[in-house]
Amino acid sequence: MSEQEPVVVYETPDPTAAECIRQALASQDISCHLFNANANKMIGIGINLEIRIVVPSGQADRASHVIKEFFKSK
Repeated sequence: MSEQEPVVVYETPDPTAAECIRQALASQDISCHLFNANANKMIGIGINLEIRIVVPSGQADRASHVIKEFFKSK
């Protein structure tokens, strides 16, 4: 697997939590993309899709640690 290949490090149906995690990762210089972040708004039928938080595989271990610390501090 290439160090740039995207991997999912976290999933949540909560757009606020996803954005907070994105910001926590960005503050540690970890590239991050949110997939399905706007899907729940577009569907509009009360179904919450999981928002996938994706980082390059070379940063996945660091990202997982940042996410763990993020929830520990809440």
